Amino acid sequence: MEEKGCEIKKAWDLPEAQLPKIVGEYDALIIRSATEVKADFIAIHVPISPHTRHLLSTNQFNMMKDGVMIIDCYRERVVDQAALYLALVSGKVKAATVNVFEEEPPKNSKLLKLKNVIAAPHIGAQTQEAQLKTSMQIAKKVIEAQEKSAS
Repeated sequence: MEEKGCEIKKAWDLPEAQLPKIVGEYDALIIRSATEVKADFIAIHVPISPHTRHLLSTNQFNMMKDGVMIIDCYRERVVDQAALYLALVSGKVKAATVNVFEEEPPKNSKLLKLKNVIAAPHIGAQTQEAQLKTSMQIAKKVIEAQEKSAS
């Protein structure tokens, strides 16, 4: 996809041996060398699994373009936050957004002390639509329980 000179790719880095296990409907890019990773921004959109734990860690950050910006749309433990911290302090990663921490709540996260980190709450379930759906499910369960106890 190209928009105003920006090439957008869905991709993630996995060891080749792991790739066949989870590719399925996803597109994948194996990062083989630093010259292949030229993105200015990298957004992470993968579910947590044994195969995606610390998907981005020191090795992956080292292969990225200097000054890359990381946009977190992931679950905890997909990005190695200790490695992210070091990459941010060194300038390898220019800036990052983080909305889920390896420890929740993030009491002692070094990331929160950095000026090049934006910490946002992970509130996907707090939309009006999600709250309405949850309320409806709870109401149905309450009605079912009452009808069951009445019979």
